[in-house]
Amino acid sequence: MKKLLLFAATALLAGSSAFADDPVNLYLIGENVDGASWSLGSNQMTMTSEGIYEWSGDVIYTNFKINNGSWANDNYNFGFADENTRLTLGTPATVVASGNSKNIEIATYPVVYKPTITFNLNDLSITLKGEGSLTTYFVVGNNVNFVTNWSLRTNVMTYNEDDGTYTWSGKYLASGFKINNGTWNSTEYGAANQQPFSSANSNIKVTTSGGGDISFNGFSGVLDPKLVLDPTAETLTLSGTIYNNTVMWAVIGSFCNWETDNAFVLTEGDSGTFSGTIPELTNDFKILNLFTGWEDAYSTTTPIEIGESVNLTKGESGNMNFDGMIQSVKNATVTWTPGNTSLVVTAAEEDVIEGYPTLYMTGSFTTTPKQWADPGTGDTVLGEEEDGIYTFIVDLGESGNVEFKLAGEGWSNGIAGDVEVEYEPVDVIPGSNENLKTSLTGKVILIFDYEKMQMWFEDIEDDNTPPGGGEGGGTEEGGGTEGGGTEEGGGTEGGGGTQEPGGDGDNTGAVDSIDVDSTPAIYYNLQGTRVNNPQKGIYIIKQGDKTRKVVVR
Repeated sequence: MKKLLLFAATALLAGSSAFADDPVNLYLIGENVDGASWSLGSNQMTMTSEGIYEWSGDVIYTNFKINNGSWANDNYNFGFADENTRLTLGTPATVVASGNSKNIEIATYPVVYKPTITFNLNDLSITLKGEGSLTTYFVVGNNVNFVTNWSLRTNVMTYNEDDGTYTWSGKYLASGFKINNGTWNSTEYGAANQQPFSSANSNIKVTTSGGGDISFNGFSGVLDPKLVLDPTAETLTLSGTIYNNTVMWAVIGSFCNWETDNAFVLTEGDSGTFSGTIPELTNDFKILNLFTGWEDAYSTTTPIEIGESVNLTKGESGNMNFDGMIQSVKNATVTWTPGNTSLVVTAAEEDVIEGYPTLYMTGSFTTTPKQWADPGTGDTVLGEEEDGIYTFIVDLGESGNVEFKLAGEGWSNGIAGDVEVEYEPVDVIPGSNENLKTSLTGKVILIFDYEKMQMWFEDIEDDNTPPGGGEGGGTEEGGGTEGGGTEEGGGTEGGGGTQEPGGDGDNTGAVDSIDVDSTPAIYYNLQGTRVNNPQKGIYIIKQGDKTRKVVVR
């Protein structure tokens, strides 16, 4: 086992080339890439052939980059080498991979509708196609898609070439919003003469000459709103469904990248319950009141069992995770009763997806990996998993006081807890937002038992001396000393005789070898307690006069 661990250590600690041979995940981030701003891990590109990535969307604003979902890995942050370079529609341009690269600017047009970007990772060329426009507009306000968002260049409106109008559709819109073109110093549409909307299906006059915030008269908000701006006629048309309730419960989590505008809204039913069926619910999720935000977020660190009710806690720092090896549930029906804070998740047996997750280690490392790199990137350490036992080989550096977490790609399946991890197993918590800590230093192995939710560190042992022998170099099975014999021979001081016919050494050593091998092995756990029937985990084995550490799979 030591040889396997040391081989893994060599592989994980070795350096890598600038670009991996295996496919990587690449994303478009920027001022406005389909409304996602600079959110890491959004707008994933599709690899269409070896090294060729493509993305198509509704709109892209000048000033964006391509990266692999992390700022920590400079080798995968692509931009222009020169801040004066501009990207012309339909003409390839060359980018560089560097943390110092400049943002990608579009020539002539500040915005492109129906864009398609082709990125060639082999020669670092990028091509943009689409419909360029000199003007675009954005919806900003008190609550746009459940977010108080006056940030410029968010919630982009789509340009309609046929009639010159601009359209935006969303999930929710509240009183108190405006329309601008991406800057407070230029075109900004507000309500003319403070005129409010009188219904959810009406229009008002708007103006760029000091118009006030656009509001509603007699209702608080609109579900599934649609706004149509006609700059020529200076009119704004609103359609949607009036909503006066101040509570809208939703499920939010890693399945929707924790974005409120993509959260799954639950429908209110009888007896104060809210329910809905989510196409695929993954670990790491919460119940959220979209109107009041994270202050009304409910969750629990108690594992969720399919079909069983669990009580949630308001303000719980951790996220909810399924019990055992459940990684996701397709067609998951969620029933939430806020009156008694109970949650039930039900699903058909065939829709429950099981298996051990892929886990990465990330944290405040000064060497390997880099500081709090996003899980799934090349700067995190991938765990080697076998039968639910994970091993992570890391360099904790020499300063000590390292904080870390285990997580899946994009921080899902988070494993953490406010505990100190050293050489004894400690309990950890799925979904915890706390950090794990250790005061250990140097290159070590982290062992994590997924089923027991326990972890501990082990030293990387020197493999120059075989586990079963001393100076002679016997094998683990054989256990010879000073003679170098094999399992069959196992000679002692004499020098390498075998059991058949016994060898030519000064002493045959065959009897000594048989005596050692026939000695019963005694197993102890890491707390020093004898174990008669060892299960999966790390144990100390004493056999004869030899003691060694093994992993039982």
